[in-house]
Amino acid sequence: AAQEARALLGGGKIDAALFTSSSTVRNLVELLGGDLSLLKDVTIVSIGPVTSRAARELGLSVSVEAAEHTVAGTVRALVEHAQGAASHG
Repeated sequence: AAQEARALLGGGKIDAALFTSSSTVRNLVELLGGDLSLLKDVTIVSIGPVTSRAARELGLSVSVEAAEHTVAGTVRALVEHAQGAASHG
């Protein structure tokens, strides 16, 4: 899994990473061996403030935090972020 994650992230095939808990953030960072450079061009999306805090503590920059702390709310926040970026880009 680590090799596949590195290949996908390093190859620019992943635009966003959605985190639904602090443990999902920790697990990905651990899977990557702490190499956060692989996430530098990835939009980091968090389900809520606790997950965002964990991401920041691990060195990630959270671009989007869901107002509604559910999976659906997290996806909605990402879609709104992408639509906003498209209209400004």
